[in-house]
Amino acid sequence: MEAKTASPPRWVWWLLGCSFVGGFLLFCGCGVLGFWGYRLFQQHALPRLTWEQVQQLVPDLPVYPNAQFSEQLTNFPLYRLMPKMSAELKDRGERLLLIAFRTSDPPSKVLEWYRRTLVQQGWWEEETRELAQAHPLLQKTVNPFRRRFWKGNSLLMFRALDAHHFVLGCSLPGLFPWEMKELEEQVQRQPQDGEAWAQLAWGYLCIAQWDKAREAALKAASHPPEKVSLKALLAETLLELDEPEKALPLFKEVVLSAEKLPTRMRVHWQLLYIACLAGTKQFAEAEKALTRAMASWPKAWQIHACALRSLLRWKLGRREEAVKDMAVAFERDSGWWQILVHQYWQLGRKDEAWAVVRKVADKDPFARLLLSRRQKTPWLGIYSGEAPRWMSGRWIAHSKVKGAWCVRPLLSPRSRNFTALDKTLIFAVNGKTFASSGQFQRVLYNLCVNARIGDTATVSLWRKGKFEQVTVRFEPFLLQHESRRD
Repeated sequence: MEAKTASPPRWVWWLLGCSFVGGFLLFCGCGVLGFWGYRLFQQHALPRLTWEQVQQLVPDLPVYPNAQFSEQLTNFPLYRLMPKMSAELKDRGERLLLIAFRTSDPPSKVLEWYRRTLVQQGWWEEETRELAQAHPLLQKTVNPFRRRFWKGNSLLMFRALDAHHFVLGCSLPGLFPWEMKELEEQVQRQPQDGEAWAQLAWGYLCIAQWDKAREAALKAASHPPEKVSLKALLAETLLELDEPEKALPLFKEVVLSAEKLPTRMRVHWQLLYIACLAGTKQFAEAEKALTRAMASWPKAWQIHACALRSLLRWKLGRREEAVKDMAVAFERDSGWWQILVHQYWQLGRKDEAWAVVRKVADKDPFARLLLSRRQKTPWLGIYSGEAPRWMSGRWIAHSKVKGAWCVRPLLSPRSRNFTALDKTLIFAVNGKTFASSGQFQRVLYNLCVNARIGDTATVSLWRKGKFEQVTVRFEPFLLQHESRRD
């Protein structure tokens, strides 16, 4: 007799049926989520990037000799979405671009090449811990990267992905071209959209289209945006376009909301508000606002705050207080020594002035020149030069400046060259260009070494969207009889 086959228990059939139904539902759910996830990616990720677009966005980006642009990795969904998620950078009018490359060389060799090349081009390297402490706003976006390099306010980040791939992260002031196009279409449809005009104005400023930036900023000012970050960006744009009277009421509204902003953004907008007050000749109000604000600023910003308050107090005739502030700034950062020497000299405290010069002579070649030539030391009335926040390689390319970099000079109001150089961007002196603020200082020093008082120099500059060549004259750094012009 054949044995009777036993059928599986009923609970087994129930288990199989439930598993089938559950698997089917899970499959359908994953499909739906995948569909909507892809739609979300299409809507919120940046458009697909090609190498030609990368070169337009970062024309001064150095590329490792045998590295090849990896379009597939650059357009990987995570890398496309990360720049979109850096909302705080976007609020400040900056964008983050991640560019992937592949190479046959080891990461250590590639990194060493970038270190050497970037330094030659005027960049400087900052350690991870120092960067995180100084710029907490960028912690979320830059901590994964191995090395960071700065040039002005432009940031380039390097990270090795594996043995044959690396990523360069670039922070770009301004907007992406596709964003500009969308905003231009938006203001055509809605001419009273203040938010769109404000973003357009900043975008135009960052690509050296001065006239368009001014037109857009004035239209935005007539319909101010409600969002605090956009209002602040519009105020900054108006200030950069030499419209401090129109920027001031916007800055006042922004400062009232400043406590809600991240520390770096708050300090940045407060500094611009103070600069705006000074630009409208309200020096007393600017000094009071700075004194109130700096009490809550991190220590890293106190040096700049002390120096700025010194300049304001000097304008107000409170010279002893001004000298004390500048002396504090000098103790923390010797870069302020020239202004402190001038302040001591004008107060008749010449021994203290020479003591400051001797203190920095080991590090500063101009101080050594001053010790050797004394009151016959020539200069052009320029203390230093720094790039504005919107300066980048893209701005240089669009402006067609015949140089690698531009700086905004910090001028001595005592100098006869003040009017000729005020509110300008300098990109060459006697035909000598430079790649960074530090190189600009070296160009000035080399000219002073070979010049005599009364000689002339030609400065190539950019002022309100136009190129100019102005002639300036070398004058004594220390005057026998100080004038009262300050």
